[in-house]
Amino acid sequence: MFQQPLLKLTLVNILEANNFCKTSIIGDGGFGTVYKATLPEGKTVALGYCSYGEEKVLVYEYMVNGSLDNWLRNRIGTPKVLDWTKRFKIAVGSARGLAFLHHGFIPHIIHRDIKASNILLNEDFEPKVADFGLARLMISACETHVSTDIAGTFGYIPPEYG
Repeated sequence: MFQQPLLKLTLVNILEANNFCKTSIIGDGGFGTVYKATLPEGKTVALGYCSYGEEKVLVYEYMVNGSLDNWLRNRIGTPKVLDWTKRFKIAVGSARGLAFLHHGFIPHIIHRDIKASNILLNEDFEPKVADFGLARLMISACETHVSTDIAGTFGYIPPEYG
């Protein structure tokens, strides 16, 4: 499932890498603030911090090119644009990521909030699907993706919910 082995970190490692100050904030979402940090061995990571109930900290690979949304809306502070080769690479990679979630293993995962700001780009513009806060597991083959609860970002809600 993972291309590289997972990092094993302790809370002490995380606290040494970042003091969770305002200057290290790189994003904010419905489930918490995201901080940029450098681990003692030099690897840059993004820390998603959630303080609901017991404290939880998620550590992700830092995606140097930010979100697809930033590139499409030219919010990156540079006049650069995505050429069609990169756009195609991002579209195909995003589709492969979603296909993996839907069919790659059991139980299947339905993302429920796919949008440009939830597609992150690494240094080679390889896309990674992000933000699984609204995702749901499909436990049995009898379940469908349709739920009575509407979830997601307004404007990105799948048409079948309408």
